[in-house]
Amino acid sequence: MAEETDPIVISFGGGVNTRTKSIDIDVTECVLAQNFDLDPVRQVFARRKPFDLAGTATNGGEIRGYAQYISPSGTVSTLIQAGGVVYTWDGASTFTSVGTVLAEARLRGARDHNFPLSTYVLITDLEKLETVKTWNGTTFAALAHNLGGDFYAKYCRVFNERAFFGNVKTGGTDTPHVLLASAVSDADDLTASTRPSSSVGQDAAWFLQTPDLRAINGLETAFGQFLISTLKGKIFHLKGKDSFDYELSSFYEGSAAAGSEAMVNIGNDILMGRPGRIE
Repeated sequence: MAEETDPIVISFGGGVNTRTKSIDIDVTECVLAQNFDLDPVRQVFARRKPFDLAGTATNGGEIRGYAQYISPSGTVSTLIQAGGVVYTWDGASTFTSVGTVLAEARLRGARDHNFPLSTYVLITDLEKLETVKTWNGTTFAALAHNLGGDFYAKYCRVFNERAFFGNVKTGGTDTPHVLLASAVSDADDLTASTRPSSSVGQDAAWFLQTPDLRAINGLETAFGQFLISTLKGKIFHLKGKDSFDYELSSFYEGSAAAGSEAMVNIGNDILMGRPGRIE
């Protein structure tokens, strides 16, 4: 009998074969599994290590979000959303409240959301209940933008010295199919009315709509590309050099990624969550 730590060696490219008809699937291929870690390089499923308690928020609330600010000197500051309270967490047992949000929000402020030139991390909400926020290691506050009215976004990535926001709502108008790009070196400078063209400055802010007009459900950077996924639609990539000629061009037809966090860079590849399988 195999031990708990023994890997399960498979032959299907490091994943689960969900496409081939069952009668055609080789006996060495994986067709069904759960509670495993995936190593796509070694083509091995190893049983997932057990979870351990890392800490308990002061209010005992459900952990619904996070953000991490990395200062220019390398100091790391972590925020944890527990229910309706946002805490700084020291990585052990100390949680210090820095603000409040709606308990139904799902805050996201990953390392790729850090805007070094403004020395803060940009924080979005997957539920679009809370406006875009910033955290600089000391202050948790709303982003001081120039759009007028409240600004909401599900997704954010910092790429080529710009802050990109996807699936946005500005001034009370919900536009899930819109991508906003800040001005170069200034995450506060945004526009919901100016498209890339030769009539704007090369470093100016701009917006674009997804060509299929479907809601954006993921932004990712990989292999020098900036990728935009649409809900059960396609993956597009950003083409162009500056605000004169940026455009969204088809990258993967029929990707059909579904869900709010259905595209992720794992270092040597991009994983996408499609209904019923991961590609």
